[in-house]
Amino acid sequence: MLHKLTKSFVEKVPFEKAGQIFYRDSELLGFGLRVGKSAKVYYAEAKLHGKTVRKSFARHNVVSLDEARSQAKSYLAEISRGKNPHDEEKARKAKLVTLSEVLENYIEVRGNLQRSTIQDYRHTFDAYLHDWLNKPAIEISKDLVELKFRKISKTSPSQANKTMRNFRAVMNYAIMKYEDSNGDSIFRHNPVVRITQLRAWHRAVWKNTLIKHYDLAPWYQAVMNLSNDSIAPNREVVRDFLLLVLFTGLRRS
Repeated sequence: MLHKLTKSFVEKVPFEKAGQIFYRDSELLGFGLRVGKSAKVYYAEAKLHGKTVRKSFARHNVVSLDEARSQAKSYLAEISRGKNPHDEEKARKAKLVTLSEVLENYIEVRGNLQRSTIQDYRHTFDAYLHDWLNKPAIEISKDLVELKFRKISKTSPSQANKTMRNFRAVMNYAIMKYEDSNGDSIFRHNPVVRITQLRAWHRAVWKNTLIKHYDLAPWYQAVMNLSNDSIAPNREVVRDFLLLVLFTGLRRS
């Protein structure tokens, strides 16, 4: 509905009993007031690439009509230059997304992840990256990654490798997901690249605990001889577990 928007009109126009109505200003093309059941909200709208873009930006009781008209002019100018104000807002929110939110979004999007894999991701993030979880992901730099990797490595090189590999996968997802107003990733790189650049990844040390064929008979006899006593009342449970693993090939998990 076309109408000259004045302070008096905005104050007196009644709320709608149901739905909403749009009052478009007759003086500033693209500026308007949306009236619903409980709110009156100023907005700016214009065509961009053949589609109408509408940006609601303030309630009438929060800013004055003159301030709203000025804000509308700003949004209309952006649209005229080919910028979508919704993209600007999306980019602003993307820069504030925390590592915890990125992790949960990653798990949700990767719906085919095994439960054990999800548990592994959450465990490594909670145990080793807990001080990063509420930090905006964009603030996690290569320097922070290097320091964290070295800290974890002091107690467990293998955990340092696994934690950073999990973190790298989550950040690769973030690079594809979160964009600026131009559609480019807000992340210039994955910060875990620092570890690769420094060739700091720890070499995997494979466990050599295979029972040789000539050791199998004495090992089996030793297992069969396990029995409960006052010192170790659960030895027979251990015996049964070892036999179950031996004859079925099941893993401990």
